[in-house]
Amino acid sequence: MIGLSSPTTKPKTLETIEMTTKRFSIGYALLLKKQKSFIQDSLVNLTKSRGIALVKIDTEKPLVDQGPFDCVLHKLYGEEWRKQLQDHSILNPNAL
Repeated sequence: MIGLSSPTTKPKTLETIEMTTKRFSIGYALLLKKQKSFIQDSLVNLTKSRGIALVKIDTEKPLVDQGPFDCVLHKLYGEEWRKQLQDHSILNPNAL
């Protein structure tokens, strides 16, 4: 029959459509040495193909002005950085 889903195919809902079209954003703040060893072209290409954007965080600017990020990957320390992470978390409670 035309227009009906087969019993094995689940009908698309708004939630499943949003999940397939939403791009995730991972911000990273790493020291230059770690950045060079970790953020490789192969990783950038793989994440891009999976709908994930890797975004370099500019540590000279407030974190809250650069997001929102779904996840922040970092290897930075200090009270100022900790405060920026807390501020980002308050504005983006679902972020990791």
